[in-house]
Amino acid sequence: MSDDFGVTDSGFRRKTYEEIRDSMLSRARDVFGPDWNLGLTSVTGLFIRSVAFPMSLIWAATSAVYDSIFVRTASGRALDRVVDVLGLERQGAVQASGVVTFSGEPGATVPSGTEVTNEDDPDFPIFETVFQRQVQDRGEVDSEVVAVEPGADGNVGAGSIDLILNTVSNVDEVDNEIRSDHLELGETSDQTQTVQPGESISQTVAVDDVLHDLNVAEIELTVQNPDDVQQTFFLSFEFIDEGSGETIETIRRRGYVVDPIGDQTITIEPGLNLKNVNNVRVRMDNTTDSVEKIDVVYDESNNYTNGSLFFGGQEITDADWVATVSSETPGDTSGGEDVETDNELRSRYFESLGAIGVATIPAITAEIFGVDGVRDVLVEENVDDSEDEDGRPPKSFEAVVRGGEDEDIAQAIVDTKPAGIESHGDESAEAVDENNNVRTVNFSRPDIIDIDVELTLTTAGNYPADGNRQVRDAVIELIGGVLSDGSTASGLGIGDDVVVSQIVDVVHDVAGVDDVVVEIAEDGNTLGSDNIEIGATDIAETALGRITIE
Repeated sequence: MSDDFGVTDSGFRRKTYEEIRDSMLSRARDVFGPDWNLGLTSVTGLFIRSVAFPMSLIWAATSAVYDSIFVRTASGRALDRVVDVLGLERQGAVQASGVVTFSGEPGATVPSGTEVTNEDDPDFPIFETVFQRQVQDRGEVDSEVVAVEPGADGNVGAGSIDLILNTVSNVDEVDNEIRSDHLELGETSDQTQTVQPGESISQTVAVDDVLHDLNVAEIELTVQNPDDVQQTFFLSFEFIDEGSGETIETIRRRGYVVDPIGDQTITIEPGLNLKNVNNVRVRMDNTTDSVEKIDVVYDESNNYTNGSLFFGGQEITDADWVATVSSETPGDTSGGEDVETDNELRSRYFESLGAIGVATIPAITAEIFGVDGVRDVLVEENVDDSEDEDGRPPKSFEAVVRGGEDEDIAQAIVDTKPAGIESHGDESAEAVDENNNVRTVNFSRPDIIDIDVELTLTTAGNYPADGNRQVRDAVIELIGGVLSDGSTASGLGIGDDVVVSQIVDVVHDVAGVDDVVVEIAEDGNTLGSDNIEIGATDIAETALGRITIE
């Protein structure tokens, strides 16, 4: 084989059809003489050209085999095999999920597996209920649904589901409208309840037929520490059985520290999943080792509820305690992901190279990237002895993670974080360390920054009939969001700024666009031509309805 082709110092160089043909024609002249007829109609010329073409295919296949052993050039199944050296697997498609509301006669049963969709769109995804549910006295019942087919197509907007495909007796309608309800019981007062060390108070709140029965979204509690020491207390949330009144499960327990002297309002998002439950008990334990107390105090922003208040197991009648409980159904479905693309898998591979180490930012990043469903990770640390400008405590780190389950992310952090270094973030989950101790790990989810885009186009005659759609999709591909075909574009990463010149470039890639003027803004702000700085723990996103074209 010639040194100019095949495996060379600069990689693999394959012979093209033209190079093979010319080489064979030259060799034929050497063998038969310069006057031999090698024209297009000659027997020898036809034979050479006929053989050269399949030989070029062999060279092309050989080149592809060579490329398939490298991460940067492999694709498809070949790339899957190459990244397996780090134990990585291509992320599969994920089913979208959400909540729908059925309407019908109280007591009617909606079986699990009941299918719902959109009446007018034949290509709309089909969803099915996860659990059997019973219509409540209000004539409605909420039900979790998942898309039958995995993928980003299952991420649909609020108000788009309106058809029951199965026949369900005494159930008439279904929708996925946004709903929000608040529990308002009792009268406000200025009574203060004191919790001594080692004591606890709890309040039982009735929720049956008052709240939408899947998402208890928020509980607010205002506490006051009257002494100049830090106090620690725990909150737990319990399901109370409808019939027996017994606790059937404690869903979450979290510890909080009250700063010395002053009020502190704690907002908890328990994500309670209320099925066949008519009460939720909120319990507060003062677990401090000192002899100090904690007061639960009046706050105008909270709602006092007349529940059952207990001190050390003794019920106190006619007592109030601060607790606001609200619930909501989100409307849109979310969480659907397409199969990870080659580019996304390559990116995750190179990020995961840090997995060969431990107790480093690259190692933590790599371990989290290995969690099923994770699409983007940003890990920032504060190495100083004081709190940094983003609120991270001294000697701490914060992992901002897009995708993946909370518990899996927490375990990845515990497996790789430095000893004695605090994890920081707005979310928390429990994980088990190497000594089988349960640790609470903190991390964050990126906040979505909605971006409005206004485009003024100058177009030529070859601007396509669906040019506006192509332009909007190009912008969404760059920034991130749901495309016109219903699929989701990842777009910019966590903390990436929205740059006007980049939008100009992608719009110009659409045929027939001669000129474009771009103005952008965060949701609700005035449009302008300046770039938008995205916070380190935020991620930009736009949508078809946020892009206007003149």
